[in-house]
Amino acid sequence: MSWTTSREVAAWFAERWRGKGAHVYTVTAAPDAILADVDAILGDGGRGEHEVIVDPSMLPRLVRVG
Repeated sequence: MSWTTSREVAAWFAERWRGKGAHVYTVTAAPDAILADVDAILGDGGRGEHEVIVDPSMLPRLVRVG
């Protein structure tokens, strides 16, 4: 699973993997569930994917978008 704070980025990746079972989900993660902010680590905005690494065991129920 990949996690991003941008719905637009998530939709882009899902479209890229269309036909392979890709879907977009939304969830609100508590701050302590976020283990890393990849863009902040890479500096200069990273790759612009707004990517985060989360502990999935700390997430509430995911909601499928669309």
